[in-house]
Amino acid sequence: MLVLVFGVSTGTVLAEDAVVFQEKFDAASDDGSVQTPGGYQSSDLGVTAARALKKDAGINNTGAIVLTAKFGSPDPASLAALLYQNGSVTGNASAKCSDYYLEFDAKGSKAAKDISVIIQDWRDDYFQGESAGSLSTTVTLPETADTFKTYRVALDDAKLEGKFDPSGKTWQIAFQIFGSNWGEGEGNTLVIDNIKVVRKGTN
Repeated sequence: MLVLVFGVSTGTVLAEDAVVFQEKFDAASDDGSVQTPGGYQSSDLGVTAARALKKDAGINNTGAIVLTAKFGSPDPASLAALLYQNGSVTGNASAKCSDYYLEFDAKGSKAAKDISVIIQDWRDDYFQGESAGSLSTTVTLPETADTFKTYRVALDDAKLEGKFDPSGKTWQIAFQIFGSNWGEGEGNTLVIDNIKVVRKGTN
């Protein structure tokens, strides 16, 4: 006797995560030209910083953005930063911080040093309209220097500081390092690759 058994699933199918924007820093370096990504340095005269897009600095020798800094003193105000900006994100009026996470790869020339990460956005394209707030957190590099690690920051993480409305259409992400943490002199290099903001799948 042949018995047929049919199973009935009562579960809910979840929508897939959606990438809001992603930057691998590869296409921009195809022509070999030298480009300088957004960034700034502290007004403290003791800091000398340089920023570059390098076509072989990332994971698997692909493109990445690189910050090098020389701190003249361990003054806590001495800092250098890389900025990534995306000025044409499709805003979503119903967006909530719990729907999103930021992901990126980072490595540094010194082990176990801190990176301050600041996420900001504006209501309209290309920094138009009012600010929709900012969030900040600190992540720590691996115990081994020059080793990439993937970081994921949930925008509703209780450890983040600030207030943020993710429905804006311009996003800016800053990666800061401080002389008081990284140390005086040269040899301070931070590499950022594969920046991605994702909206998590919903029912």
